[in-house]
Amino acid sequence: ASLLGDPQPAIPNWEQIYAGGVAADGSGVVAFTNDEGNTWVRLTPNVFPSSWGLSSLTADVYIEGLIGFAEPKGVWTTENYGADWQFSAEGLRNVIDRGIPGSYGLNDLAYHPNDQFYLATVRGLYTKALADTDWEKVTETAYDLISVNSILYTESNLGKLWLNTADGVYIYTIQ
Repeated sequence: ASLLGDPQPAIPNWEQIYAGGVAADGSGVVAFTNDEGNTWVRLTPNVFPSSWGLSSLTADVYIEGLIGFAEPKGVWTTENYGADWQFSAEGLRNVIDRGIPGSYGLNDLAYHPNDQFYLATVRGLYTKALADTDWEKVTETAYDLISVNSILYTESNLGKLWLNTADGVYIYTIQ
């Protein structure tokens, strides 16, 4: 958490870096360094069933150890640098990999300071509070059924998310 502390540090700790990728066995890997990349530690364990790839990675700059990543079958989150991982896919049946080519996609994941995860998918935007188990689809929008490719939020405008689609950029106002 590069901005962790009370009081908040005047200069962020940019030595801390998270990286996401895919191991030789196809499992998703999240790695962490605290020394600008000189040494790395794998935060995702070699477990069975392992996560299947990795499409997006998010970490919170204010909460130490809060990390999440999306993979074809759902979303993995940890609040303690990977000591314990939680998997969530409830509510994502229409967008997770069920073996039907081209019908799924968890495209981007963002954690927002309002204690919510936001998930860009092939069929719109989903949201889930950190402590919740179920994802909820954001409905009654112009992007309900189109692919949201990526999510952007900025600290200068925390009340909005910018959603990138093939049709253009949509703005989601956070309630």
